[in-house]
Parts: sequence; structure tokens; C-alpha cells
Amino acid sequence: MRVLGAIAIVAFAAALGFTLGDATSSADDVPFIVIMSIGLTLFTGIGLAIASKAPHNPIGWLYAAVGVGMLTTIATNEYAIRGLTDLDLPWVGYVQFFSSIAIVIAAGAIILALLLFPSGTPPSPRWRAVGWLLALGCAFAVVAGSLQPVLFEVGEALFVPNPFHVSAIESFTWLGLAATLLILSAALGAVASLTVRYWRSRGEERQQVRWLVFAVALAIATLLVTLAISGTRFGDIAFLVFTASILVGLPAATAVAVLRYRLYDLDLVIKKTVIFAITVVLVMIAGVGVLLALSSPLTDIAPDETQAVGLTGLAIGALSWPLWRLARRIGDRLVYGGRATPYEALTEFSDRLSETYATDDVVPRMAAVLGQSVRAAEARVWLRLGGRFQPAAVWPADAAPVRSVPTLGDSLPDLPGADRAVEVRHRGELLGALSVVSRANDPIGSERTRLMRDLAAQAGLVLRNVRLIEELRASRQRLVAAQDEERRKLERNIHDGAQQQLVALGVKLRLTDSLIDRDPAKAHEMMAQLQTET
Repeated sequence: MRVLGAIAIVAFAAALGFTLGDATSSADDVPFIVIMSIGLTLFTGIGLAIASKAPHNPIGWLYAAVGVGMLTTIATNEYAIRGLTDLDLPWVGYVQFFSSIAIVIAAGAIILALLLFPSGTPPSPRWRAVGWLLALGCAFAVVAGSLQPVLFEVGEALFVPNPFHVSAIESFTWLGLAATLLILSAALGAVASLTVRYWRSRGEERQQVRWLVFAVALAIATLLVTLAISGTRFGDIAFLVFTASILVGLPAATAVAVLRYRLYDLDLVIKKTVIFAITVVLVMIAGVGVLLALSSPLTDIAPDETQAVGLTGLAIGALSWPLWRLARRIGDRLVYGGRATPYEALTEFSDRLSETYATDDVVPRMAAVLGQSVRAAEARVWLRLGGRFQPAAVWPADAAPVRSVPTLGDSLPDLPGADRAVEVRHRGELLGALSVVSRANDPIGSERTRLMRDLAAQAGLVLRNVRLIEELRASRQRLVAAQDEERRKLERNIHDGAQQQLVALGVKLRLTDSLIDRDPAKAHEMMAQLQTET
């Protein structure tokens, strides 16, 4: 993958360098050059980023093939033009031969990407026939375009002999027509398969395909307009719009599918694409700056033109690493903005946990860092205590409360109101969990889920300490409750026992007092009972 990226950057720099010095180019070509530069950078950057994240899906590799193939075609064609005009460059015929192959690879990759988007497989097995048509058409095109011509037409009135010309197939003029018909049929089949996939798909996949269908429809519409008004003064403008719809519209539609509907994790894809594009621009600026600043010194050091170019390449190469680091810094700022990168989030989380906060404060801070790091709508820290998972903290503080849930052995139960949840363990013991609720327009992808797991790995010791403190509080509450129960028990015993007996003695004493004058014998008997009871 890095090799493809390096090839793309080198091809882009070479194409731009040869084009800037091409005397056959004019000011009218500048808009086309700009559109090509933007489009091919998008194709290559998005393709490589998707391929790095999901190498099993061919969409990323096909997009990268489109960008690298087109960049190679432009670079080799401009090399041939310069070699036949103002520079004495070697191997012009061989270079133009590779140019004729690269353009076929790029065209075939675009059509195949339409057939396989977004899952990486055709809508059904019978659509594989479209792929075979495309493969056969590309094979015919390679033979017809690379081996048949005696002379390659490099530019206007510029021709170079084909070193691989095969005279035995020179009479097979039908190869070119067959290649055109087969590739056109495959292209129509790919568009039809994309339409069928759109009508059959539901939910998230339908939204993904919708953007690409729109881009393809726009490209077809602009192509028809271009064919209708070709030859008029608006023909060049229409062709420019058609080129933009292909080279910018298709990768832009794919980027929107990635961005809004989770074809792959977005942050990594955008970051790699941005870094690639910024690196290309910085290398281009550095190269032009080196050529302008050091042209005279280099000529003095190396009078030979080839040596001067070599020294210039070394100077630009020496700047590549600082430029790459600068591109990474700019890419992080553009992608994450004010939000911390995953590495910064982990560092901040560790710093927060290592500071001396009260137990009642550290868990809410943990929830806040979690929510801000993964851009969640809500974030919760759960604590396993007393056979249940209880919400220990929530961010933001005004989030709706949720109920506790019982534990399921040593596994994490379904936590209410959670789109993503990860376990928090320490020494193999399940202590709690971290959960988030994603925003409606920004679902939590695999990259941020991994960040949650990394944060959970650092939270284990903290939750163990928090649980010990909570268990100590619960133990103290049980002691206080036991003491209160004992006091209430004593109170009941006094009230229902001794107190009632004392009341009864008082009643009998009053009764005995009333019998002293009327019945002394009875009074003495009751006095004896009162002594016994007392």
C-alpha cells in the first residue's frame, strides 16, 4: 500500500513537472489540469485509505488503481512529448507503451468499482458475466492499443515507433472495435447492476448506493450533453464538466457514503486522504521552490542537465520526512478539529486518572473524557456492585437517568440506553463498563470502539478503588442500620415489657390503697402479690 502511495506521488510530481515545461500546453489547458489533479488525488487518496482499513473489499484497491493508472498515463505521455520535443529523453517508445496499458487499467477499474460497490461483490452471481465482459474487453484493448500500432500518436503531429509492435496481428482491425463494444457493454451492465442494487437495497446500504447513483447519472447526463454540442464553442466546457463529474464526482460520492453512512470508519479514511493530498501539494510546492531557488547553484555544481535533475530530486527527497510530519499535523487538525486525537485522548485520560481527585469526582471526569473523546451524545460509567450493574456517572450531567441491571455471571449484560459498551476488567475480574450513546448523524464506528476499549483498559484500577470505597460505605451503612435496629428492639422490649409491668403495678397499688380501710385482709394479700411482682 505504501508502495502504491509512493508511486502515485512520484507519478503526480512527474506529470506536473513535465506538463509545466510542455511547450504544447496553453493557458486553456489549466482548468483541465486542475480538475485532473484534484480528481486523481481524490481517487488515489480515498482508494488507499479504504484499502488500508478494509483490505478484503476491492473498492479501495480499484479506486487506487484508477488514480495510479491515470497518473501513470499522464506522466508517461508527457514524458514522451518532452522526449520528442525539447528534451533528449531515452526509451520514449517503451514509456508510451506503458501509457497505453495504464489507461485501460484505469478505465476498467472504474467500471468494475461500479459493479462491486459497496459490498465488494456483484448484486447476484449472474452479474458476474459483466465482469467477464469487462475482462475480455480490456484484454482486447491492451492488444489493440499496445501491440497493433506501428507508431504511437503521442500528441498533435508527434509519433513514436512501438517497440513491441506485432506485425502478425496488424490486420486484426476488428480488435479495437470489439474492445470498444465489450467495454461499453460492461459499462452499461455495471450501471444497470448499480441501479438494481439501489432498488433492492434497504436502510444504510440504500443511502450509500444513492450517492453513487447520483454521481453516475450526472456523468451520463454530462456525457450526452458533451456529445450533443461537440464541435461548438461550448464543447470544451461540456467536456471539462464531464471530466469533473467522473474524476471528482465519483470519489466525492464515495467519500459521502463513507462519511454519513459508515461504509468504513470515517476518521481514519478522511485523515489518510487529507494527509495524502496535503503531502502531494507540499511536495509540489517544495519541488517548485527548490527548482526556482537552486537552479543556478545546481547548474554550477552539475553542468550536466541529468546531474542537476538528480541533485534536485535528492534535495526534494531530503524534505519529504518534514513535509510528511507537517501533513500529519495539518491532517489531524482538519479531521479532529478541537477534539483530541485517539492518542491524545488516551494521554488525557491517563493524566486525569493519575491526578488526586476525590472518589466522587474521578468517575464523572472519566465519563466526561469518554464522551468528548468519542464524540458521543451521552457517556456512562457503570459499576458492578451487589450483583447489579449500576450507573456510577453520566456525561452530560442532564442526561436522562437509567435503571440498574442484574449481572449475567462474568459477562456484560445489555445496558439500557447504550449503543456501544465495553467491559472494564482488572486482573481478570469484571468490575464495570463504559457505554456511550452515539449522535444521530455520527454513529460510533470501529475506530472509536477500539478507543473505548483502550480507555476501559486504563479504568480498571480506578473502578476497583471506587468499588472498594462503595463497599466500605455500604458496610458502614449496614453497621449503622444494625445499631438502629438494636435500639428500636430495646425500645420495643422496654415498652412492651417493663413499662407495661410498671403501669400494672401502679394500678394495683391504687387498688390496694382503696382496700386498706374496707377489707384489711384483702389488702394484705394484694400487698404480698405486689412484693412478688416487684
